Amino acid sequence: RAFCARWSLHYSHTVIQDLMEFAFEYRSKLGDDFVRLQRIAMISSGLRNVFEVTQSGNSIWFCRNASFDIDNEFGKLIEEFVEGKMESELPDLCAIANASTEKIVDLLIQDRSTTEPFELHPKARHRIKRSLGFELEHLKAAFGWLSRFSDIEKPAAQQQCIAILENLLLGLLRPLGGLDEAVRDSRDDDDDGDDDRFYCHPREIGNWLFNLLAACIPSLEKSDQRQKLWKPILSLGLDRFHWTESFLSSWFQHGLAVAGKEDNFFAEWQAMMNFAWENSNWLTTKARNNESHSSLFLGLMGYNRFGPYILQEERFTPYITKLEDQYVRWASRWLPDPEVVQGFAVLLAWRSFSGLRRKGFQLIAESVPEFHERHWRDHYHIDSALLNLLELDWRENNRALIQDSTARGHFTTILKALTDRQIPRALELQDQVVRTTR
Repeated sequence: RAFCARWSLHYSHTVIQDLMEFAFEYRSKLGDDFVRLQRIAMISSGLRNVFEVTQSGNSIWFCRNASFDIDNEFGKLIEEFVEGKMESELPDLCAIANASTEKIVDLLIQDRSTTEPFELHPKARHRIKRSLGFELEHLKAAFGWLSRFSDIEKPAAQQQCIAILENLLLGLLRPLGGLDEAVRDSRDDDDDGDDDRFYCHPREIGNWLFNLLAACIPSLEKSDQRQKLWKPILSLGLDRFHWTESFLSSWFQHGLAVAGKEDNFFAEWQAMMNFAWENSNWLTTKARNNESHSSLFLGLMGYNRFGPYILQEERFTPYITKLEDQYVRWASRWLPDPEVVQGFAVLLAWRSFSGLRRKGFQLIAESVPEFHERHWRDHYHIDSALLNLLELDWRENNRALIQDSTARGHFTTILKALTDRQIPRALELQDQVVRTTR
């Protein structure tokens, strides 16, 4: 037991990861001790944070080193574990983070006050309070076994994992605060010297957790369990654009990759869409960012600028076709926004969106009269996106288009917007249409 406790506190993340992977394999034999090892990991992540901030030069915090005996604190954890006095429940990670940042402030003030009256600078205090409050890589190593969530079959064990994931998520989001903090963090002219972009981008640790969440959510059979793991993120909306976007990217890459859980994925995806419509910060925000307000909804509707595009696979066609009302509502709200025109055209060219193609052509065609010169800037690539869609549709459905005057009208309206700009590919496609319909 002593060896296990020491290894769970090791300074090598690889050692911690190997230990916890081994403990996961033998979790049925370890019983509550498996939970106690996780407890050690969480508590020690806060202690490590105190040590790193108060003992590592502190150029970030503009404060000199303070006295903190981390070995003594680790010794107490080992003793509790070995003697069986440790609780078999996980602590609240937010509480650990708050205690860690409070300890840092107290230590820095205490250390300086021994020689002279001292008050920590308000900006330093503010930055410490808003720091994560725990050691990220330590937790990533200790809870890497969560990637094997699909191997857990017992409902009670699954519920414990859900609680862990929710705990980790709330701990990660804690420093972000609310709208006021989001607005402050987004200001380019902020003069507090805080160039830590964590508040704007989740970085690797956030992406790691988002990938875990995305893979776990479809595996859960109860919607209330699933929503616990995505609502805190989607609640950020445009206030924390890149955080929300990062989760959506993970959702479509890792959520769709869970075999046999397509029904759960699409049910929860639709719940996410409904949730977004009900939250005003998905439509507008006071926080600044370099993205248009339509970009986030575009990502929610399945368009991912960075790929891979699992959603385009033909096997998902029946599911997406059932979402027609959602896409009509979205397109009606945002068209003719150039990003939405381009993104919608890309989606409609995917095999999985073939059931929405005719309706999509109608919606885009109806927005064409509102196109302006800015729509054709190279930044948006609308011409290539629309031409790819038109060429694909003509190649696959030219007979149906010839027979259906309404569908042909939508097709030619979009094509005319392109030929009016004398785009060679559009003129060539127009010649093909004319030759075929003579």
